[in-house]
Amino acid sequence: MRKVVVAGTFDILHLGHLWLLNKAKEHGDRLIVVVSKDESVERIKGRKPVFPEEERLELVRNLRIVDEAILGHSMDKLKVIEELRPDVLVLGPDPWKKEEIEYELDKRGLKVDVVQIGNIYSDSKFHRTSQVIDHIIKDYMPARK
Repeated sequence: MRKVVVAGTFDILHLGHLWLLNKAKEHGDRLIVVVSKDESVERIKGRKPVFPEEERLELVRNLRIVDEAILGHSMDKLKVIEELRPDVLVLGPDPWKKEEIEYELDKRGLKVDVVQIGNIYSDSKFHRTSQVIDHIIKDYMPARK
């Protein structure tokens, strides 16, 4: 049984998330999703997530395609990979550096296939959380005077 891990914020679930999870599942039998902790999101994205980590975790955990969902570590994004020891680590289209991840995994003695998924394909114009947020602000927030 091939164990696949994919990680992300998974804030305001949308079709881009589902697309990524389906692509990740193609690489194995068991899909484990690592949901970023709030403090990690703030550090990496420069903003707080819309939903707190426990709610994002619960939403992801309840998706049919997901076999297991856990919270990541705050400071060391690869610590969870050491703990889970997956066969495959799927990286989304965000600006991950595949070579850097492979190098770090190798330094830790981890033999993990790293797969980088390219641009998200979706018929929806909202395949990134930032697009959803921008749309809500632009089209649903009253003009402030």
